[in-house]
Amino acid sequence: MPHRSRHLLKLVNWRTFLPEEYKKNYVYTEPHLGRHNSPYSTLLDTAKFALNYFLNCQHDVLRDDGFIYVSQLQNVGGKVSHDHMEDGIHGTLSFMASPIYLQLGIRIKDKYINWLEENL
Repeated sequence: MPHRSRHLLKLVNWRTFLPEEYKKNYVYTEPHLGRHNSPYSTLLDTAKFALNYFLNCQHDVLRDDGFIYVSQLQNVGGKVSHDHMEDGIHGTLSFMASPIYLQLGIRIKDKYINWLEENL
């Protein structure tokens, strides 16, 4: 995080972006200061964005980041569709063919294809 943006940390409570059931026992760690290539947030111009689709899985190291990003996009007026797979694991879409075949991968693929058909 650039030094010039450090004062903004007091304005952000990242826990507000998570659903209630995921807020337990989380301890916020302040990001490390460093250089950032762009002085502009990618969330500033959401009016120009197309409809976004996010699917995250319960058993995924990126689960909370997905919830946070979806909430942030919605808070600034972004058009977002979001699905959460309670029985999902990270990388499930990789397991739709031999030698590892998971029915969950097929379900996730079908959800995404249905969303594409409805929204494109």
